[in-house]
Formats: sequence, C-alpha cells, structure tokens
Amino acid sequence: MLDPTAGLFTLAEVAITLAGFSGLVAAFRSQDHWEPTDKARLLNILVLCFVVVLCAMLPTFTSTYFQEPKTPWRLSCLLYGLVQLAIIVRFLSAIARGVWNPASPWVSIPFAVIGLGIGLLATFAGFGIGPSATPSLLGLVLIWGLVAAGFQFVFSLQAVWGATR
Repeated sequence: MLDPTAGLFTLAEVAITLAGFSGLVAAFRSQDHWEPTDKARLLNILVLCFVVVLCAMLPTFTSTYFQEPKTPWRLSCLLYGLVQLAIIVRFLSAIARGVWNPASPWVSIPFAVIGLGIGLLATFAGFGIGPSATPSLLGLVLIWGLVAAGFQFVFSLQAVWGATR
C-alpha cells in the first residue's frame, strides 16, 4: 500500500516548480508596466504554492505531536481552506469594487465559485464538520490549489506574451 504522504510530497514538488516558473515569468516581465492585476495574480500564485507545500508537509511533521491520528489532516485542511477562502473573497470583492478586471470572466468567475466551495469543504473538514479530513481529501483540495495557481500562471504568461508583441 502506498504511503499517503508520498502523493502529498509530489504535490509539494509540483507547487515548488510552479512557484519557480512564476518567478521566471515575473523576471521577464518589464519592470515599468506592472498592473495591479498582474501583481495580485503573482501574489496569489506564490501564496497558493506556499500553502500547498506547507499543507502537504504539515501532517508528516505534526503527526508525532497529536494523539488523535486525524488531527494533522484536519489541521492541514483547515489551513488550506482558510487561505483559499481569503483568496476567493479578496478576488470577488476586487471584482465587485472594479479594482480587478478578470482576463476571462466566463472562466474566472466559475473557477472562483468552485474554489469557494472547495475552500468551504476543506474548512468544514478541518473543523470536523461534514466530510472526514483524510489524506485523499487533503490531496484533492491541494490539487485544486495547484490547478488554481496554474490557471493564474497561464494568464500571467498571456500578459507577458501580450506585452512583448
């Protein structure tokens, strides 16, 4: 049987790689033309990647400190869920205020709503409400974090390619 943390470590490696490529895209971006949307997008990518790495490794590092075996998984789900909710609320409130203009509203808004649902699912699991916080659930929500970061990375690439043409 596969160790549940092996898949999580793989997700952490993917998140580190995505953060590194985001840094390269930021380095190639011209310094004089950073829109607030571009800055927020890069910050979201880096925060999501950092939280995915932290939440993927947290159960391994904290499992010796808790008597209940589900507590490390709940802690990771709770941490990820709260960060995801904060990012989504910030994103939706920026759209409502007119500060953020999504590159593709027909994709961004449904993505945000799905992210809101996943953030709520992870938060509830972290509090012990609803689904049980398991390695599988944590893996699924962390995969969503990587998908969301990858989605923003694609729009960052689009902004860089559009600026170089």
